Amino acid sequence: MHIYEDNISGKLTDERFRNLSLNYDKEQKELKTKIEQLSKEIDNTEKKTTDLTQFISNVKKYTEITELTPEILNELIEKILIHQTEKVNGKKIQEIDIYYRGVGIISFPVSLEDMTMVIEKMLNKRISA
Repeated sequence: MHIYEDNISGKLTDERFRNLSLNYDKEQKELKTKIEQLSKEIDNTEKKTTDLTQFISNVKKYTEITELTPEILNELIEKILIHQTEKVNGKKIQEIDIYYRGVGIISFPVSLEDMTMVIEKMLNKRISA
């Protein structure tokens, strides 16, 4: 650290040295906090990517399901929420949310390629948020 040498030699006043030293300590703490935050974000992104990859792999195994088995449900679905029945325009409507393992709620498109694209877009939105 040249500021210490400059302070000892008299090129830098004690007050200026203290200010520079305090600023340096503050910057070090801020950088350490930022590193911790970025590390957490990286870990979260890696987990989401792993979850998405696993989900897509699981879905590919069941592209032509002829029978819904407990194994398939357990592998693909995390939970199902059934909401209270409501009357809308004289019709009974009951909303059901299906949370898929690793990706949450999604609307399934027609083809596997479309589904993969929708899931990747959803993951990118979550990462950006």
